[in-house]
Amino acid sequence: MSDALARGGRWEQAPDWHDLARSARPLRSLWRVEPVQRKEKSSSSLRSPAGVGVALVILALAGPACVRADTGQRDDDGRPDAQERADLAREVEQLEAFSRVFRRVAALARPSVVSIQVHGRAQPRSVIQGDDFFRRFFGDPRGPVEVEVSQGTGVIVDRQGTVLTNNHVVGPEGARIVVTLHDGRTLGATVRGRDPRTDLALLALDAPPDDLLPAVLGDSDALEVGDWVVAVGSPFGLQQSVTAGIVSAKGRADVGITDFEDFIQTDAALNPGNSGGPLLNLRGEVVGINTAIASRSGAFQGVGFAIPISMARDVARQLGQRGRVVRGWLGVAIRELTPADRQALGLADRQGVVVAGVTPGAPADAAGLRAGDVILSVDGEPATDVQRLRHAVARAAAGDVVPVELWREGRRTTLDVRLGEMPDDPAAPPPASAPRPPRAARRARRRASAPPTGLGLRARELTPELAAQHRLDPAAEGVVITGVEPGGLARAGVRPGWLIRAVDGQPVRTLDDLDAAVARIDVRRGVQLALEGPGGARQTVFMRQQ
Repeated sequence: MSDALARGGRWEQAPDWHDLARSARPLRSLWRVEPVQRKEKSSSSLRSPAGVGVALVILALAGPACVRADTGQRDDDGRPDAQERADLAREVEQLEAFSRVFRRVAALARPSVVSIQVHGRAQPRSVIQGDDFFRRFFGDPRGPVEVEVSQGTGVIVDRQGTVLTNNHVVGPEGARIVVTLHDGRTLGATVRGRDPRTDLALLALDAPPDDLLPAVLGDSDALEVGDWVVAVGSPFGLQQSVTAGIVSAKGRADVGITDFEDFIQTDAALNPGNSGGPLLNLRGEVVGINTAIASRSGAFQGVGFAIPISMARDVARQLGQRGRVVRGWLGVAIRELTPADRQALGLADRQGVVVAGVTPGAPADAAGLRAGDVILSVDGEPATDVQRLRHAVARAAAGDVVPVELWREGRRTTLDVRLGEMPDDPAAPPPASAPRPPRAARRARRRASAPPTGLGLRARELTPELAAQHRLDPAAEGVVITGVEPGGLARAGVRPGWLIRAVDGQPVRTLDDLDAAVARIDVRRGVQLALEGPGGARQTVFMRQQ
């Protein structure tokens, strides 16, 4: 990998790309609508009432001719006249200038795009399958053979033979990778590093030739919805295929493809085999790495996704330096705030995500974060949603001390958190509850409680029967909600069958605990409930009395 990449600088630039901007200049006139020029008679007779009447009669009699003139001037024999042919030639020239832009983008990009075939070992079906007599005496005459297990596309990013592609393209560990250059030459390649959380991988070509042309990496943050983009790849094994479309959306998350999602959505045709190939802007710069499609048929249906090059560049830099990606880690379980949460907390804007749980011993735990806190920003970057917060933390380096701004108990506060390194399994289990008191000390009351003042719910202490009925952990601490009155918590989505684990941070194990906690709070200012649902799902709900 080049020194520029190791320093986090710009990737090497392919020659002659400046010519593309010059060829795009005619585009300024492509969408200009030329006004229709009309010659007006200056004769005074047309300004008089009689003149106007004569003109109207002439127009009525010449109606068909006028319609024919509006659809194009014609000679007596019906062929287009010279003016119409000249107008058409001018319009075609403008469209051809637009076409030349795509032609130049393809010409600049294709030498940097490679096709990738991954071969692994597999056991073929036996020619004597199902015949126990032959297998018993002769065995299986055929052993494992090499088969193609995946194929895709990659893009050359430096002259040392580094190729950026998708992790799912490079196949299993130990597979044999063959890379085909744009001119048909084939080379072996090895995996320098992979990052399943973004579905990116870095390959190193074996004995790379001296004439490699690396791609130019652009600025994906500058993309706007509606911008033209071009995809180059090997769909269905058809190498060096070029398609074009527009940016349909940006910042697509919760697609369910990777852990860290911030996809560019495009309608440029992508199909199996396009994975790992570049998405380019009209300057021939790579702005994304094509990754997946949304399809019910397995083929392209108008929705494709690409990893922004701003994310891919940082991942590739770390893979080139360390062979893996190191991310910052806070150690919290987080979820989006609901409108009911915001109303209860008095948060007017859309900023903030709520802490649903804190991992014991994690950086957040050590800094004093707790369930129910609302994270407003991390290191100055607003936490507008869960994905943005996760990206902000992951981009920071392990060991960095970052300010975390919180909304807690009706006011803003800031805690300094020393981030850790994200573990292989960053899923944070909620903090363990306090030890259960001895059985003799627990009063297993099975009465239904009266609705606690202001909460509008009924509850019972957890029994094995209730746990089985609502699919709750029988060893869990808390009381079971058996009824919810209209309004209040019902508007916040609270339903019977959920377990109340805490009220305003105070653990609840019995109905007495619940009654005592409710007696200490002012529901008009808001109350926070830590809940556990069927299957162990946990959430924090805020409610304010209207």
